[in-house]
Parts: sequence; structure tokens; C-alpha cells
Amino acid sequence: MTAYLDASVVVRKLQREAGSLRDWGQWKHAYSSELLRVEVLRAVDRARLRGALTDNEVADIVMKARAILDGLELIQLSPSILNRAAQ
Repeated sequence: MTAYLDASVVVRKLQREAGSLRDWGQWKHAYSSELLRVEVLRAVDRARLRGALTDNEVADIVMKARAILDGLELIQLSPSILNRAAQ
């Protein structure tokens, strides 16, 4: 199986929220855009700022996020892709 992961899927997995992808890790290839790194780390920081995560939890989640990101093929966003997405 090939998977494309967006930030909401990764954040749910990292924060062990209900609705996490059941087949997590069952893919041969997993892809996402370069924006995933920013979106996931910002979501974690927002949770920290509203008091939903302790500093230790943030450190643990960031470490897990980096491991997930290292296992993905991140698609570069060219100016033409960004322009098209903005339309």
C-alpha cells in the first residue's frame, strides 16, 4: 500500500487521539509534502501553549514526529505547486 499522510493524520497518531489511522505503518511507501514538518510541529506547539501538553510530553512527541518525518518521502513544493494550491 502507498499512503499520503497529511498533518491531521500524523497529529492524531502522535497525540494518541481517537480516530487514529488503524493501518499505521502498513504501507510500502508513505509520502507527504514538505509542509508536514511545519504543520505538525506548530500543532504540537499550539497544544503546549494552551496547556494541553507538558514540556516533557512535547519533547517526547517532537522526537516521535521527527522519526515519522524521517520515514516519509517529503514532496518538495515548487512555486508552481504553491501558486496552484493558492487558487
